[in-house]
Amino acid sequence: MPETSASASIVVDLPIPEARTPSPQVSHFQLFAQLAAFQSKRDHYGLIQAAERADLDTAYDAHPMRLLITIPLVLSYLIVNDLPSAKFALMRLPDAVASLPLAQAMLNLFASVWEKRYEHVYSRGEALFNLARQSEFSQAEVGGVLASLVTAFIESFRQRTFALLSKAYTTIPLTLVQVYLGLPSDELLPVASGQGWHFDAPTHIFTPPCVARSHISLTPSTLMMFNAVTDNVARLEN
Repeated sequence: MPETSASASIVVDLPIPEARTPSPQVSHFQLFAQLAAFQSKRDHYGLIQAAERADLDTAYDAHPMRLLITIPLVLSYLIVNDLPSAKFALMRLPDAVASLPLAQAMLNLFASVWEKRYEHVYSRGEALFNLARQSEFSQAEVGGVLASLVTAFIESFRQRTFALLSKAYTTIPLTLVQVYLGLPSDELLPVASGQGWHFDAPTHIFTPPCVARSHISLTPSTLMMFNAVTDNVARLEN
């Protein structure tokens, strides 16, 4: 019998297990949980950074679950008033995803904001809110987080509009304020009072508080909104 060296080794070919790629549903739900954590802290800049990094992964580019990244990203951009970045994020959606009802509702809302169609912003925001709450995602909290982002956007949009109207008008009729802010008179009056606006009941005229224009600093998106407010007065009053 031939001798075998003690140092000899035996090589056995073992099958290498295939790496398991997480399903798009699991992967996107994990990413969405991170975005939801930022939303719970109202840290929309942090959410934007995390969502932009996630959106770089195109492994599931045309999967409907991509909306779990894009919708929070776009709404956060709208909340911080960065309309060009919101537009670019929507443009990255492939047609197969952009045609879905939730994506269409988001696109419709963005179009109203971009075009400064104040009379449509609130109704389309409500449509997106309701659709998010009724979403067919398997995890119930998804709809709640998306709806909370819509609510945060509407609040921020209304607050910016209050500020812009104060800069654009010395007096403004109730009916016009209702269009700009999307509120019935019974809800509008206490909200406007909280902003320091005076309401004259006999004439139905609001007087916004005086704004020192020398201290106004307008971002590009805010400047676009300011110009739209002043340019669209005739259209809304007619």
